[in-house]
Amino acid sequence: SRNNKKERARDVALISKTAANGGSKEKKTNVSKAAAAASKSVVSSAKKVLSNVRSSSIAKSCGKESKRIDDCGASKNKAKARTLSDAAKDQFREKEKATNSVASAQAPKPVISPIAPTSVVKHCLFREDSSVLTPRPSCKVHFRNTDGLLTVVGKDDIDARLRRWDPFWKCLVDLTPCYEHVKSNDSYVFNPCRTSPILRCSDRKSGELLNSVAEVTFQLPANWENKAIITSGKGKAVRWGSQPEQKYQYTDGQRRLLLRMLPLKISQPKKGYPAQADCHLWPKGTFLQINGVPVPPHLIMQRKQQSHDLSEWKGMCAPLDLTPFISNPERKNVLSLVSHEIAPYAVQICLAEYRSPETLTKMLLSTDTIHFKSDIRLYRLSYQRSIDIAKQYVNGQTVVLDDDSDDDDAVSQTFQITCPISMTALGVPVRGSRCKHMQCVDLSHFLHTNSFPSGRRWKCVICDDFVSVDELVLCGLFERMVQKHGDEARDGRDKIEFRVDGSWILKPQEKKRGVSDYGAAQSDASAVSKRKKKVEEIILCD
Repeated sequence: SRNNKKERARDVALISKTAANGGSKEKKTNVSKAAAAASKSVVSSAKKVLSNVRSSSIAKSCGKESKRIDDCGASKNKAKARTLSDAAKDQFREKEKATNSVASAQAPKPVISPIAPTSVVKHCLFREDSSVLTPRPSCKVHFRNTDGLLTVVGKDDIDARLRRWDPFWKCLVDLTPCYEHVKSNDSYVFNPCRTSPILRCSDRKSGELLNSVAEVTFQLPANWENKAIITSGKGKAVRWGSQPEQKYQYTDGQRRLLLRMLPLKISQPKKGYPAQADCHLWPKGTFLQINGVPVPPHLIMQRKQQSHDLSEWKGMCAPLDLTPFISNPERKNVLSLVSHEIAPYAVQICLAEYRSPETLTKMLLSTDTIHFKSDIRLYRLSYQRSIDIAKQYVNGQTVVLDDDSDDDDAVSQTFQITCPISMTALGVPVRGSRCKHMQCVDLSHFLHTNSFPSGRRWKCVICDDFVSVDELVLCGLFERMVQKHGDEARDGRDKIEFRVDGSWILKPQEKKRGVSDYGAAQSDASAVSKRKKKVEEIILCD
């Protein structure tokens, strides 16, 4: 750039000399214009050089400044991260786990296509059974192994039925899946988990009585998850080989190995017999053996054979606790059973945890889905929705005899805010979603009465319809009534008059009959009975 400046300066000097030596005016003007143009070009080139130098220096300084800002931000973020509390870190980890679980749940599951094992005729030895009215000797029973297989859809249906009608036991590990994984060839093979028809029997008398057999092999998988389930929790560890403190009575959170059975098809009850809920049901005349040792018949709560009719079996059924009969669940154990039943039954052996009615009530009412995990929730009817349903109910239950009457407020229905089961004030008013009535029962008392086997298990005390836990609804109208008049209900004033316009009031207490009136009524009744006796005597004399 300096060389260019010197050359241009020389040109300007030569031009000026020629102009001074007496050139014409026109030449002088041309020279002056050329000199001005040359000076402008020199100035512009100098400006460009300066701007390039300045931009490079500014860029270097900006880069240093931005790096310094980034370093400051990183240090600030590190300082903030260090100041985070342990609770915040745990909360972040829980959210991350929740998002991962949701993503894994939404991920498509691999399609499993189990294959059937080779069809083989097997046999099983059973000892003599003298617990029924038709005793039998020991015998050998032959059956086909493929007859005891259950499809994946059928197994899922059985599990859903048990969860619905036996919510007090939560299945943790199912030891009788319908298929199992074979590591040798990396395939899935169906497992027998249902009863099979008997092909032949070694004893003729036993062959006339017995109709179905099942042989199930179960084993607790030896991995850390199942071991944690068995040993985790204070007081929740499974005590193998131990009997419960009281028969069919368990504490909250206790874990036991249960045997439950259900018919594959829900059969209709015989004419004249009441229907029962779809709970655990033993096949008729079930005889059990575990590792070849018979289970004492008095430990199996099942239907009994009737002496007046040997084809009838009546009684209640309860699941069998297998924990006292198993010493080592990690080894292969064989359960074999034989029965008089022709219909096929599914077999489930699972490690389950007991949930008391109080715990089940908390789970149904809980709204905290993070810290209080539950597989069931109670559906709540809002107050306004309950009012609308009550209006429809009152209009449907009322018969108007005089159409000219305009007094719609006179149309009403009386509700009771005491539980029909315990006759005490309602705590949590619930009813079945398919029930046609408005009257509610207390949730806690409803669960308590259905926590043990009975002929009326899971039946509504008002309409006799079957109501499972997942069909219960909390009525907002009755909840508001109990909140307002719960104290009066405890004193005996439990009647609420609900009008068709949606308003409701507490009815006054009914006047009790006095002692004198009661005595007069008794005397009148005795006088009437004496007259009747006299008339009868006269008729007899005639």
